[in-house]
Amino acid sequence: MSVHEAMTFGDIPLCIVDAQTPSATIESVEAPAGSTLKISAFSVSDQMNGFGNDRVTLEAAGFDPARQELTRHCDDQPGWLVIEGSRSSEESASADELIVRYSSEGRGTESVLNIPYAIVLCAPEESEIDNC
Repeated sequence: MSVHEAMTFGDIPLCIVDAQTPSATIESVEAPAGSTLKISAFSVSDQMNGFGNDRVTLEAAGFDPARQELTRHCDDQPGWLVIEGSRSSEESASADELIVRYSSEGRGTESVLNIPYAIVLCAPEESEIDNC
């Protein structure tokens, strides 16, 4: 992948555990400190329709970056977190988790969810390295 080339990942299921909480708003999605993976946009979708990962922007893949409210509960179908990421330097970029900051209706405070989701975006010259 070229530096700053967009890659959209759309296979991260999310749901609300508490049946009394009607919705949660995703405030931000970040890679861990020190990562050269840049998360530039995110969205919440109710259906994925077979979308997985593709070398396009979030909007080109048909997702609205303004849609950040999760309304799906765990006893129903999950919602899906869709993110757009890129390499921010000449080196390969990787992250072994995503840090999701969210607020839920009624709580009034921000919570943090660490999702163990590995991403590796390889620099062209490193395509022979493990995981690339």
